[in-house]
Amino acid sequence: MPTFEGYRKTLSPLQVQIYDALKDGMSRHRKEIEVQQCTDEALNGIFESVLLDHPEIYYVKGYRLWKRQDSSPMAVAPVYTSAPKEVKSVLESCSKAAEILISRAEGLDEYAQELFIHDLLLRVTYGDGRKAEAHSLVGPLLHGIGVCEGISKAAKFLFDLLGRKSFVVIGVAKTPKGHKDEPHAWNCIQTNGCWYHLDITFDNSLSGRSVKRYDYCNLSDYEIEADHKATKRLPVKCVTQQNYYQQTGAQIENKRQLVDFITKERSSGVRDIIVKFPFSEEEAYLMIREALAELNYKGTAAVSCNKQQMVFHLHCGENN
Repeated sequence: MPTFEGYRKTLSPLQVQIYDALKDGMSRHRKEIEVQQCTDEALNGIFESVLLDHPEIYYVKGYRLWKRQDSSPMAVAPVYTSAPKEVKSVLESCSKAAEILISRAEGLDEYAQELFIHDLLLRVTYGDGRKAEAHSLVGPLLHGIGVCEGISKAAKFLFDLLGRKSFVVIGVAKTPKGHKDEPHAWNCIQTNGCWYHLDITFDNSLSGRSVKRYDYCNLSDYEIEADHKATKRLPVKCVTQQNYYQQTGAQIENKRQLVDFITKERSSGVRDIIVKFPFSEEEAYLMIREALAELNYKGTAAVSCNKQQMVFHLHCGENN
């Protein structure tokens, strides 16, 4: 399977040699892997890069290191969590499940493929982080559960199978409810020649049975930095501002546009209307009230807001 090795591209020639040795050794379940001398910090970064670039190496949780006094190679002993026979069986099951899933996306254009994988992983139940499988591709693909790390690694695995360029980002983020920074993982994906941030986990937390959210679909570096911060240097920059709501006409610039958008959605029977605003929360709430008044809306309405991304959910009741 072709794998996009985004983090490998950020390494020096010597670091690439170490990366390749670790990848090959862990793929073969070797007890010890000889690598060239480097600092502990550099080795940690390279080791992390291998696991981020290769979600299929889910069965390694760390390593032990033996250094020699001279300049001869160091010995890295990966800590394996599963035996080779079990790993082979699990990966075969993951590949079969993934191939069935992506068979429905192979004829789609790149943007439609991205939305397909996004929507597919919205079905994953945010699982118990104490379970190891929730942190790997195994949880989402085989058990329907996962935390941010598992969901983002499953997404990369699926994108790799489609021949798409993507990678897993690690950092910290505030939840859509505005809590303090917490460790988090998400993706970057190249679509139609441009790189974007894609946080399926946060969209998962905002979505419901009848509402799919795309607040974190195709964000630029500037947009994602409202509530995310990468702690590992990224292989690319995401400079294009063409998020999902812009592409669907749901990023609202003025009241006239909002009135027209609500009218169009309501005429299609939509009761849950999602829009994004490029200005303050206070201005957005005021515009929504004025738009409903102009439409002479008489039913019940509830409004909630993802403040960090300024995305509003307007739920219209039945009596209107």
